[in-house]
Amino acid sequence: MAESSAQGVTLSFDVLFSNLDYRCVQNSVESLTGNTFSLLTADSRQCREGAVFVAIVGNAGNGHEFVEKAAKNGAALIVVQDDQAVANVTCPVISVKDTRHVYSVLAANWYCNPAKSLRLIGVTGTNGKTTVTYLLEDVLRQFGKTVGVIGTVDYRWTDRHGEIHRLEAKRTTPDALELQSLLRQMVDDGVEYLAMEVSSHALDQHRIGDLRFQVGAFTNLSHDHLDYHQTIEAYWQAKSKLFAEHLADEGSAVITLPLAGEKMTRMWAEKMLSFCRKQPNPVIACGIDEATEIFLQGYSFDLNRSELELLINRRQITLHSPLVGRFNIENLLTTLGVTEALGLPTDKVIDALSRAAGAPGRLQRVKQPQGLEEHIPQVFVDYAHTPDALEKVLQTLKELPHRDLYCVFGCGGDRDISKRPVMGKIAVDYADIAVATSDNPRTEDPERILEHVFHGMVQAGAEIHPPDWLLERTVGTKGSIMIEGRREAIRLAVSCAGHGDIVLIAGKGHEKYQLVGDKTFFFDDYLEAQDAMISWNSYHLSRALNKDVEGEVRAWLSGHIETDSRKVAVGDVFVALKGDNFDGHNFVAQAEAQGAALAVISDRDKIPVDSIIPRIVVDDTLEALGALAAYRRAAARRLKAIPVVAVTGSCGKTTVKEMCASIFEVNWPVSTYVPAERVLKTKGNFNNLIGLPLSLLPLSVKHDAAILEMGMNRKNEIARLAAIADPDISCITNVHAAHLEELHDIYGVAAAKKELFENTGKDKLLIINVDDDMLAPCLAEYPQRSLTFGMSVDAQKLDVSAAEIEIGIDGNVGFTLLVRGEQSRVNLQVAGRHNVVNALAAAAIGCGAQIPFAKIVAGLEKFCPVDKRMKTETLASGLLILNDCYNANPASMAAGIDALASMRSPHKVAILGDMLELGATSEKAHFAIGKKLADDGVDFVALYGEFVKNVLQGALQAGMNEACIRVFRDKMEIASWVSELLDQGRLIKGDWLLLKGSRGMKMETVLDAMKESN
Repeated sequence: MAESSAQGVTLSFDVLFSNLDYRCVQNSVESLTGNTFSLLTADSRQCREGAVFVAIVGNAGNGHEFVEKAAKNGAALIVVQDDQAVANVTCPVISVKDTRHVYSVLAANWYCNPAKSLRLIGVTGTNGKTTVTYLLEDVLRQFGKTVGVIGTVDYRWTDRHGEIHRLEAKRTTPDALELQSLLRQMVDDGVEYLAMEVSSHALDQHRIGDLRFQVGAFTNLSHDHLDYHQTIEAYWQAKSKLFAEHLADEGSAVITLPLAGEKMTRMWAEKMLSFCRKQPNPVIACGIDEATEIFLQGYSFDLNRSELELLINRRQITLHSPLVGRFNIENLLTTLGVTEALGLPTDKVIDALSRAAGAPGRLQRVKQPQGLEEHIPQVFVDYAHTPDALEKVLQTLKELPHRDLYCVFGCGGDRDISKRPVMGKIAVDYADIAVATSDNPRTEDPERILEHVFHGMVQAGAEIHPPDWLLERTVGTKGSIMIEGRREAIRLAVSCAGHGDIVLIAGKGHEKYQLVGDKTFFFDDYLEAQDAMISWNSYHLSRALNKDVEGEVRAWLSGHIETDSRKVAVGDVFVALKGDNFDGHNFVAQAEAQGAALAVISDRDKIPVDSIIPRIVVDDTLEALGALAAYRRAAARRLKAIPVVAVTGSCGKTTVKEMCASIFEVNWPVSTYVPAERVLKTKGNFNNLIGLPLSLLPLSVKHDAAILEMGMNRKNEIARLAAIADPDISCITNVHAAHLEELHDIYGVAAAKKELFENTGKDKLLIINVDDDMLAPCLAEYPQRSLTFGMSVDAQKLDVSAAEIEIGIDGNVGFTLLVRGEQSRVNLQVAGRHNVVNALAAAAIGCGAQIPFAKIVAGLEKFCPVDKRMKTETLASGLLILNDCYNANPASMAAGIDALASMRSPHKVAILGDMLELGATSEKAHFAIGKKLADDGVDFVALYGEFVKNVLQGALQAGMNEACIRVFRDKMEIASWVSELLDQGRLIKGDWLLLKGSRGMKMETVLDAMKESN
């Protein structure tokens, strides 16, 4: 019997080999009776003590070559079909007629034959299997049944509690052992029905073993997989095994006859029907023939739905479905045939199918950006990767009202090459514009694949044009292009097509990857199509800037906006910004020479007279840059709800942004089957009126969130940035004295920072620091929803708070995070008590974005400080560095000194540069810092800058020994002074040094010098 164990399952020989014919080699049956085994495998590398190894003869190899390795690895029993292979093996050996088949039966026995507890539905055919299984799943779930599905898209099931389990599908029908493991999991989770795509490979390779289906359904058969089956007759023979060998005694066969298409397709369907009629099982035929049990009397469809007039059991029935196209009508017929065979009430099935959406990637309409439908084409994604499937979907779309029909398609590498020219011809025959591109090239040269497709296109009379021809062609002009890059092909087709056009993107459908060489990359036709819909072209640029394009656009826009002429690439839009010390208009010629396709300018007179680059003339190019970013943000929002977070504040905004990004990245991790970048964030210090738009412009439907940092020097800057970003969540970290030359006092700073809250939508969310006296009143001042964070207020009154703050021996800070009743210990990889407050702000943002508490904790602990922001380093001498020299104001300088004072070391050294942009308060602010150095017990101080005398006065007045303070005219001499302290023994290994100053002081150069001298 099977038993649960820490290693998995143990099974006796008698149970494992029950109902199998075998012959013992080198041992007797009696010697094996009672033996138990702990592993079943066809991989000799997995063998260990207690394993049963089955030597399978496959297409890619022969397991008999590895029996000796299996025995050496500890196999307790080997199963072969070639006795000669075990001449040198001493462990017990069983010989059978067909190890492939036996392996499948052993796999079923290993998992105690779970299929006996399921009602099995098997669907086979070249096309339509996936859609039929999706439809069946939908119908059965509407009937209150628990359903499992094994197919091309994934392996999934709904358990008795309503939870959906989903696993990646490596192949349509899994390996025998994996299949039985899946069935076991489903049965244990309470699944009643299983809808399974049964591939010809699985039938031919005995992967489904002795499974018996209550219903077996045949959709169609056309040109495919001939690289494996060699002939279409052999392909048909493999499909027929489902009905000849795998129907239960009481099971039924459902055969769908095609509504239209090639005569050969109908011939194979009629042959399957005739074959099944000769079997003992009942047969339900579906189609337009009056003799069929599911008789389609008539049908119609448009872009939005199909209507079927049916005769079922002598009853007239009308079905309205959201699925469109003849092949989907065939899929609906197959589904109806299966539900009739299962004995489900017809009226309830019809009602359920009227709401069933079908499978992803099967003539799936791509959602258009709301409000822009009048200017972009209808786009469909379909899995059609065979000639028959491509012809069917193009026939369907050709019949719908449209202006021009575009077809983007490709053929897979390392697969049947004979279908490539056939598909090329079909695309040209049906589409006005055929765009041949890559599919999954795998290890084959993409150019070679396209060459095969090219022959079919030429055979159909196609004229092959360069891509730029799409810009010149007039509506109704037929032609074809070839573009190797699939992303570029989709973008050009969708961007070129307009209202009334239909674009079909065929070949990959639901697949979210592309196979190139031996690597797998994320790629999703649906998302690429949506990005293409909002990719920059003349229409979107004109709409964003409310200006027309002057001149003729002769080259494709790349979709990239560039402001640095040195970085312009072919197809970019160059925005000529003007500043105090530069004017981009002087570099328009350089941008044009490097391939810029269009320029945004404000000064016509500065453009060379011989320049022919198309242009949009605006009043202010900086405002235009912001308008472009705002348009991109709005366009993306029309397609997907991407939360945009805005963070500003006098201190900590970069750290909060990075902590928040870490939380978001834990919540939206990347892998092969999701986009490589799911969280967009401000890079570096791109937080002003130039940097923020450039940070926002790459926003894509592939992103799940965006986090934008907002900086400012004067009034109205944050207001302008907020108008561009239109944030969903807005956070002001704190308000302190900074930028006082322009803002005069802390009240001016507060007013400028609060511009973020004032320009955040009324239905959006504010993150409020109630510890900050300038921000706490915002709770009452603003009508938006809010989340509060802090440490000085009773935790019961806050949404996010901290307790039990501790400084570790490594200088990093830990605390207990409390978020709305949940709590957990958090150990940050950064120093400074003030970073606890930053962590609370990030946690509140995560909470506002509805990220689970556990992921907020994990994201905070994963966060690593960015360069020059409380980043810890160790010198060769053993001195420990707190590198916080990115910037400074009175509050952040005080926080840095607090962090230094909290470190566990015998001596503490502060190396400080000036705090800039404090205006009339500069002397007073630096004096206060000097006093704090003394009050916090800092042992040694190095000062550099214009206000050193004020720091010195403050420190001396507070009682610091003057001998412990050094003032430097040349900051590079500080490194030598630190070396002297080390030589004198006044500093020792393990002592902490803080480096801090405003950005203009460049205090990091002191660290570079210390690294050289220490």
